[in-house]
Amino acid sequence: MHWPFLNKDLVGVHVWRQTQTQTVVNNFVQDGLNILEPKRNDRAHTDRIERMEFPIMQWLFAIAGKYISSHIALSRICSLIIGFFSIIGMYRLGQIVFKNTFMALTAAFTLCFSPVFYYYTLNPLPDNFALCTAVWSLVYYCRYIESAKFISLLAGTALLCLATLSKLPYILFGSVVIAHITSEGRQGHYREIIKVIATYIIMLFPALAWYLTVIPEWKGNNVTKGLFETSTYTLESIWHTFRGTITSTLPELLLNFGAVLFFIYGLYLTIKTKWEQNTNIYSFFILSVSLCAYFIFEINMIELVHDYYLMPFLPVLFLVVAYGAGKFYNMRTVAIKPLIVLLFISLPVFAALRINGRWDTERPGFNSLYYEHKDELRTLIPEGAKCVVGNDVSHFILLYYIDRKGWVFDTDQLYDYDLRFYIFEGAEYLLSDSKASEQAAIQQLIESTVFEKGNLKVYKLKNRSAI
Repeated sequence: MHWPFLNKDLVGVHVWRQTQTQTVVNNFVQDGLNILEPKRNDRAHTDRIERMEFPIMQWLFAIAGKYISSHIALSRICSLIIGFFSIIGMYRLGQIVFKNTFMALTAAFTLCFSPVFYYYTLNPLPDNFALCTAVWSLVYYCRYIESAKFISLLAGTALLCLATLSKLPYILFGSVVIAHITSEGRQGHYREIIKVIATYIIMLFPALAWYLTVIPEWKGNNVTKGLFETSTYTLESIWHTFRGTITSTLPELLLNFGAVLFFIYGLYLTIKTKWEQNTNIYSFFILSVSLCAYFIFEINMIELVHDYYLMPFLPVLFLVVAYGAGKFYNMRTVAIKPLIVLLFISLPVFAALRINGRWDTERPGFNSLYYEHKDELRTLIPEGAKCVVGNDVSHFILLYYIDRKGWVFDTDQLYDYDLRFYIFEGAEYLLSDSKASEQAAIQQLIESTVFEKGNLKVYKLKNRSAI
């Protein structure tokens, strides 16, 4: 199903975040594999280093790109491989939790066709890596609960650290340990409690150290403020997001319409279960509460747009789906098994209908002329030449497509004194689909027009000695 899109460059929903990730990959390939120095293309007169999540996935992709190929297809294939490991992890998790092969296979199969998972597992996004390592951290946590082998505890916490480094919200997957600590506390096993807590603290220290270092550098990022960023939401907008998430995002994007019946039945049965008597179920109950608290805290940032912010919910959702499907399967009613087969068959159909349009190159999520003429633009502009581009509110997409470093302006906000500064800093070309470039003061800084197609123009800028 993904095959037709492997060679397509980055387009579609959240192409901003995709190009941001791939830009870091490309710069590791071009500028060196120093994992502590992830770089963007914007702000060419600076070191361009921008530390957000720890770029472990981007760095691994860059190693492959450096020694195999830097083509976007390689990043897509690497993303798919991560997705395959997530699916295998979901199967292993289902086996441990349910002790039932059908339920385990169902958990893995239905996850494949979660529209959100189906879409982002083909795109370079650190959320893929975080989800994969988080799922496997749950696998090893559950193994530890069963076997008490310290190596499982170490593996689970190490994977949780990787998940958290890749995306901070995945630290919430560590909340499952509360169930184990509570259970051990009832039995007076205080040494076990100390050992587990100490292991989590030690193994998560690198992730905590990274974020304590880089978060103060984040500017204009309201994610860490959540609901405390009161200027970005109202009670009406929160209710709109909450209602839309429950009625649309959950069934349509997270679950898949073909899995909704299984989920509803599984949720009903889960609520009826006495979860406090089962450490695994209690663990996932606590994880669910933690994730719901995260959703509420970030609701004004998630809105109905940032569906990938909800990917941490996928393991819990599809365990519930698998539970419901398994209980359906055990019913003696004649029509049940054909219904299950029909719903399973519908999953890839609904996923494709909902998502395949996101890879439409005629509507890429930005000016399609950059997509259509990217090779021509890269040939036209000498390698190493610094450029000014706009409009681009993302500050990533257009510089990614011309594969050059430079400066970005957005919403027609290009002023002659800014362009003069860029020229003095080495800017040689101006690429614009904006009316801002038609201003008389801007035209005085232009030497010639070297490319024009539709509303996209490429100008050769005057030398700084000529202005």
